[in-house]
Amino acid sequence: MTFLSTFLISSVFIEKSEKSSSNIDLKNLGKYSNQCFGDFRQKCISSGFVVEIPGNYIKYLPKYYSLRQPTAQLEFFFSILKMYGRYLKGHEIEELISENKFSEAEEVDLAHLLKFKNERSLLIKIPSRICEKNPVDNFVWSKTKKNQDGTVAFRHQPRYMKIELFGTSVQSLKCTDLNDIFVHKQVFEYLDYTYSIYFTSSSGEIHICDAPIRKRLDKLEKEHIKTSILPMRSITHALKVANSSGIRVTRKQMANMARGVENVVYAKTGPRSKTSMVMVRELALAYPDTLWFQHDNNNLLTDITFVQVFEENCKIFLHSCPTQDQWNDWQIKVDSIKNGSDDFRKSEIKRILGQNPTGVIFPSRLNVDVTFNLGDVYVTAILGETKTFKTMASKKPRVLPLAYMLHATKSAHNHEKFATILKETFDKLQIPSEPRKIPCFILDGEVALENYPTILDTAAVRCDVHLLSLLRYEYAGKRAVEVAKPYLFGKMVNGKWKTGLLGVFDELTFQRRLKCFESRIDPKIVDWIEKNKAMLLESASAISKLRAGHLLQFSTNNANENFNAIIKTTVSKRFPVPELIRRLLFSKHSWSLFSLHTCFESPLRLAERFDLQKLYKEESHCANIQFQYELDDTYHLLDTTRNGRDKFIHVAHKNHNVECWNCGSTLPDFLCCHVIFVLCRLTQYEIDSYWSYQQQKTTRKQINAFPARSGSKISDRIGSKNSAQNHVRKIAEISSITVDTAPSPSSPTSSLRSVSPPPNGSFSASTPSAMCSTPLSSSDVSSSTSYRRKSDRSRKPIRKYTPSKRNDDSTSSGDSTVF
Repeated sequence: MTFLSTFLISSVFIEKSEKSSSNIDLKNLGKYSNQCFGDFRQKCISSGFVVEIPGNYIKYLPKYYSLRQPTAQLEFFFSILKMYGRYLKGHEIEELISENKFSEAEEVDLAHLLKFKNERSLLIKIPSRICEKNPVDNFVWSKTKKNQDGTVAFRHQPRYMKIELFGTSVQSLKCTDLNDIFVHKQVFEYLDYTYSIYFTSSSGEIHICDAPIRKRLDKLEKEHIKTSILPMRSITHALKVANSSGIRVTRKQMANMARGVENVVYAKTGPRSKTSMVMVRELALAYPDTLWFQHDNNNLLTDITFVQVFEENCKIFLHSCPTQDQWNDWQIKVDSIKNGSDDFRKSEIKRILGQNPTGVIFPSRLNVDVTFNLGDVYVTAILGETKTFKTMASKKPRVLPLAYMLHATKSAHNHEKFATILKETFDKLQIPSEPRKIPCFILDGEVALENYPTILDTAAVRCDVHLLSLLRYEYAGKRAVEVAKPYLFGKMVNGKWKTGLLGVFDELTFQRRLKCFESRIDPKIVDWIEKNKAMLLESASAISKLRAGHLLQFSTNNANENFNAIIKTTVSKRFPVPELIRRLLFSKHSWSLFSLHTCFESPLRLAERFDLQKLYKEESHCANIQFQYELDDTYHLLDTTRNGRDKFIHVAHKNHNVECWNCGSTLPDFLCCHVIFVLCRLTQYEIDSYWSYQQQKTTRKQINAFPARSGSKISDRIGSKNSAQNHVRKIAEISSITVDTAPSPSSPTSSLRSVSPPPNGSFSASTPSAMCSTPLSSSDVSSSTSYRRKSDRSRKPIRKYTPSKRNDDSTSSGDSTVF
């Protein structure tokens, strides 16, 4: 009895009614909680109260007469719940469950919602095996809206609250409808049922959606699809089997469930292939050693693999890697740190970090990642970090593209082939007297990519961001990952960094730390950690990263992700394989062309027009060029491949231009070897000035015959009227137009026509006299019929003024015709 009075005190504000002489305030109502419930009942019966929730008035409290019995007390409680309900506490829910006040159903249908609208309360329970965590009822209990920049505009979602039912702790959801904020629901799962309590906090009208409630798959149906229907079937086939067995499921639902099933057969999806067998055969003639393809009996392309390796970039990367002796010394140092005490380990790492503020001992790491949506194939790019070159802005080691592969499938066989070709290239570029060692390969976790560190005999380092993404999307969910993140990677406590599970140096410490917090994180994450313990110790722990030269614990493959984004910005459409190869080769942002010595950050418009074969040939000739001296902005060079006076080469560097007197202008096809040699001796500012000059030279506009004010009207602009595509005469064309005043047979007036020179290239004596004859009037030009425009479309004159009836040859404005 006491809890009911307490419920009234904490939920409502009671004031005087027009029909009542009593005046009971919320502050004065507390004394009734310690009195007998009968006295409080008599007060409620003898007085009519208006219950007020700020801004809303609700109907009078009805009078109940048999309130001394427990059942009558619950009925009185239900009437209060309908009018001004609130979220219930554990002991209050226990009484409702004990009295069997929850009606059992398989789902919340339209009939239940109409009952809730009429009675303003609803108690329902659904078996948990066929019900979601929050049963679907067409109310909007959660919604998130984002701005255009990706930030969250607002987020509406339920709140979690723990309650105790019959000695058991239960998680309860406190929900509020987005449209009707006075409509609430309390949901909790107890034993084999999911209980829902619907109530309102004011007397507003409840809006029920007329659309049918979207039926979701229950747990049994989901489990049946994942275990019996999806395995060894494609999504299309599994969808047909599920529908034939009576399970109503959409393709989107089937695709979402297939993400958690390992042996689903994925058929080819997406747009149709644009690469034909004719294209592939032509491509095979140009790249016979790096292109492989297969076709079926109908001569349709079924598989294609293409590999392109940039040897110059591989050479730059390899010579920035540590030597084998330096690598061996570092491994000995790591072993001493691992076997030392905790104090020795901290002091030694702190000392090494002071010598290497970036946290990377060997900035010569390899990155590999697979991207898509560039065409009808995947693109796997391998990037190499080099300390030889640094970025201008951040002074970080520059990342060079070493190779890429186009492949139609994600099979491990393609990656094995690509890794083998890359290893052969590195072996060919190795110096026997001073062999180099590749420190590590940074991977995103794809299984097929593990072939690269194995074949290249280097360490593998997992990207920490992809580890969290894997747990978030495939196992536990976003909330569980946020809870487990500090236990996995560590957190800051009182200004000191406390390492997590992955900050260990041995397996015993790994097991000990896992036992300490396994009860605090999601069980699915714990199971995943135990299954992948060997992988985490070998490629994600602190000792594995320290062996690879990483002093800092966190490692990411942001270089590859940024590189993929730049490629997709440059290659904005899906292209067939031949065109995709051309764009990947010539894109400035993607592959930096061939080497840093050749392209010099050349503009994209110029780089796209380079001839690769000629440029490679000229670059190889640079080894035969010798510098003599520089005098008066002229470089005097010696070409050892030539004889006589031809071996002396002069290259002028003047007015931001570099010009070879022997070869002349070779752009935009290629750069001659002499210009390349001189560019290597210039500063970065001089190189940028040279490319700016060349770009202005190629983009300079031709002068046309329009006056200065042409284009000021809308009708003069390109594409604004039907004559926009007419031929535009240039100065060079107008210079060949002459005036012939001799009358033509068709018209007695003079005409303007184009006179071509005689076959022998000389003009007759009558030509100058014709050009110097009587000046041409405007009427002569307008009435000319012998001149033929270069456009085939006939043009009708627009008469601006009414023509005069005079037959003279005057040039008055009334006799002019304007086109």
